[in-house]
Amino acid sequence: LFLLGREGYLRLITSSTIGQRTFSIVAEYTSVFGNIKIAAVRALDGGGAVERHFIEDGVIQAQTSLNNQSLAEYSYILRSLAHSHAPSAKSAVVFGLGAGIVPRNLVRDGLRVSVVEINPDALAAAAAHFGFQAGAVDMHLQDARTFAHNCTRAYDVAIVDLFRGDSVPDYLRTSEFFADLKRCLKTDGVLVLNTVLDTVYDEPNQRLFATIAAAFPVLYLSGDRYGNSFVVGTSVPRPVEIFVDHGPMPEAIVPLVQNAVQEFRRLAPDEYARWEPVSDDRNIFSVLFAKADLVDRSTLVKNLPSRILVN
Repeated sequence: LFLLGREGYLRLITSSTIGQRTFSIVAEYTSVFGNIKIAAVRALDGGGAVERHFIEDGVIQAQTSLNNQSLAEYSYILRSLAHSHAPSAKSAVVFGLGAGIVPRNLVRDGLRVSVVEINPDALAAAAAHFGFQAGAVDMHLQDARTFAHNCTRAYDVAIVDLFRGDSVPDYLRTSEFFADLKRCLKTDGVLVLNTVLDTVYDEPNQRLFATIAAAFPVLYLSGDRYGNSFVVGTSVPRPVEIFVDHGPMPEAIVPLVQNAVQEFRRLAPDEYARWEPVSDDRNIFSVLFAKADLVDRSTLVKNLPSRILVN
């Protein structure tokens, strides 16, 4: 009886409101890969448009309008960086599906797109609630390491957008993983990585840069150190033709997208040369990023209602 009445019980003991917004759970998926919630979000007073959020283990991974227009700047930034650093690209592999916004946009641009996603629930959620069409891409339901290790040199761009909850899994940021990614790409292929950096200490970030550079020696950095950061990696320097996704997108995020794409800088090797790349044999990223992860998690607790955080 308790289990049958769980929704009423959870509504009674947990809040679905925080700040000036209310969250209503539309669907929930729970598996060994984590908990996914699809939430309808709107202003507490009932005004304004309803948003749809893709939330994984308490982290908002995607936000869209009800007609599936992205409301999150990262999706526009990833598309813009891919076109800026690989303007003649014809193919892309996207690691991490989320709500399916990034691969959907690349398909619309005329690219041949493969998607690698470990969680079948993510695919089900993206198709049911965000208009993602798996038939439009070459879909692979498998682990990113497995796919990359068996990959052949076939793609112009690899977009890595791999988060499990609030962080990137450690085994997906080692020198071996990036070496496998390089083998997925053509000789002049481009890596575009969405990640989160430590806002206080430099060592975790420099170790990450050194690890990526072991496979992609030319690195560019853009984005907000206090939000999402974006690393572009190539084998050799190449011309950059700035392409900024102009929408349609919410006016509030237009300057964020423009700055992230236009205000990039090339990382000098001496910024991270003193650090050894992190390998599978001695993966210490969970230790290096521990303090930053705790800060992020305390922020999550303050900014999401308890009904969203509880599984």
